[in-house]
Amino acid sequence: MQPQPQSLVTPALDAIQQGRVKEGYAQLLEAAYTGDKQAQSLIAYVSNAALATSRNEAFHTLDPLEQEAIVRAIIDEHIAPPLLRDGGGVTLVNYIAGENPQIWLRYLGACAGCHLSTTSTADMMLGEFEKRIDKNVVLYLLQL
Repeated sequence: MQPQPQSLVTPALDAIQQGRVKEGYAQLLEAAYTGDKQAQSLIAYVSNAALATSRNEAFHTLDPLEQEAIVRAIIDEHIAPPLLRDGGGVTLVNYIAGENPQIWLRYLGACAGCHLSTTSTADMMLGEFEKRIDKNVVLYLLQL
């Protein structure tokens, strides 16, 4: 009998608990992409990039730090207020510029573990980013 491969989830969760959230998040994404069911249950992927028919050139030609500042402003001005009214929130863990910009968010408060976090809440957030950037955006949502 062969030994079971060690899950990548445990070290990722340890890193997150120790305050190394970006590192732990990256490990969870890697585990999810390799088929780890536990990691897949902790991270939601939300995107309509396959449906994109255009690209916001004004945004995509900005420096990655300027793009990240816009992402932060969208979170602060359009996403955080409705979540806060319900006792929740999100924080930006990482932003990766590119053809399909990646926005890594972590749910906070009442949003962490909420049954709506992967459905209506995720759709609302994606809608805000698509409205202000474009459909090429990819969201990863950490549900811890």
